[in-house]
Amino acid sequence: MYQTKIIGDRLFHVKSEGYGDSVELFGVKQQGETPMSLVNIALGSCITMCVQGYFKKHHQLNEVPIEVSSSYEDDHFSLTVAIHHSYNQEESGAILAYIDDYCRVKKLLRDDVKVAISLLETTQ
Repeated sequence: MYQTKIIGDRLFHVKSEGYGDSVELFGVKQQGETPMSLVNIALGSCITMCVQGYFKKHHQLNEVPIEVSSSYEDDHFSLTVAIHHSYNQEESGAILAYIDDYCRVKKLLRDDVKVAISLLETTQ
């Protein structure tokens, strides 16, 4: 179970009380994080953790650096997942399938919201 208390103290301004530090949100992105940017952060973070989980499960690796760039516009998320570890083309499909199976944030989105995920292998 997840629980959070949200306190709105003025127009388009809230603070959360939940796990860890309080999160402050605004109604416009010029002032800071918005509810929509948190959805974007949540999706990118969940996908990052899923990719790390894939490498733990299939390669017994605890530390695989992942960087996700995510954007949202018009019911469409575009994410580029930079994986700092080598993998083959067959694994690309397996990684994307793992994300589909385990990304709980992605599963919460409406069916008509598109989520395009591109994998990028990088070596540091």
